[in-house]
Amino acid sequence: MSSSAAARELVAVAARGLDAAALRAAVVGPLRRLTGAGPVFVASADPVTWLLTGGLPADVPADAARALMAREYADSDVITFRGLAGAQVPVANLYDRADSPAHSARWRDVLEPLGWGDELRAAVRDRTGTWGFLCLHRIAGEQPFSPADRAAVAGVLPLLAAAFRRTSVAATALSANASAPGVLLIDGDDQPVGSTGPAAQLVDEIGTTDGLPLPVLSVVRSLRSTGVVTTVRLRSRAGRWLTVHAAFVEGTDQVAVVIEPAHPHDVLPVLAAALELTSREAEVAAALLRGESSRLIARRLCIAEATVNVHLRSVFAKAGVHSRGELIARTLAG
Repeated sequence: MSSSAAARELVAVAARGLDAAALRAAVVGPLRRLTGAGPVFVASADPVTWLLTGGLPADVPADAARALMAREYADSDVITFRGLAGAQVPVANLYDRADSPAHSARWRDVLEPLGWGDELRAAVRDRTGTWGFLCLHRIAGEQPFSPADRAAVAGVLPLLAAAFRRTSVAATALSANASAPGVLLIDGDDQPVGSTGPAAQLVDEIGTTDGLPLPVLSVVRSLRSTGVVTTVRLRSRAGRWLTVHAAFVEGTDQVAVVIEPAHPHDVLPVLAAALELTSREAEVAAALLRGESSRLIARRLCIAEATVNVHLRSVFAKAGVHSRGELIARTLAG
């Protein structure tokens, strides 16, 4: 299949309205045909924190995926996800950017022992933010990724970003699952050593095939690397919004991870980006979610009440709702 045919295939996949997990799975084949890649990793991300909300490793061994995640947050390496998310050009390959691949701890410790060669990475982003990441690999001895390969991937990033962005705003019924938070206790080797009752149900709702769910591992690794408590927001398999955040257990190397149903204010930054709300529309929506009346919003923002109502109508139209109650439901259930 030609690269142009593979690109058209990705256009078709992006237009299908898949959920995040199905979308990650559906793009693997076309990405391989677009670039001649072998093993592939496709991840969705929180556009505010750039932490991973889900991932699909295609022909990437589970141990390697965990090791790569450890390197992603522990080391200052060549072509990190966060570096690409903030870079002017969101696509790069290891053999082009490093004088020698051996300068990369990721390549030395994980990729080279697997018998892999070049790696192409990309931030899946558009004008609204970064909604995911791609890792494409070549086997040792194969030609490195070319400028044409990078250009081909760069060309499909906006449509992939739009597809991942739509998974954040797709209408879903409210979940009837338990609403209590769950807590996981993670040891220094990133293994669970304890939990509260609701944690197992919430972990299952996030979905995992091996080890800790990727969003949990993301917040744990980010915390260990930076010492900063960071929250990741994600849509669960049940369709509702959850938040995951982590903090150190004082005096130990253990980490407590809290998984809980999201408050509307937690979700609003993601939806504001996904719906392309203006800064004023986001302000008005946040005030609305706090329970403020149009009159109070107008007084606090120093604008006319009629202007507030114009902004509200625009927010409702973009979110596909008709009332404050429907907007709150959307930020809870997606």
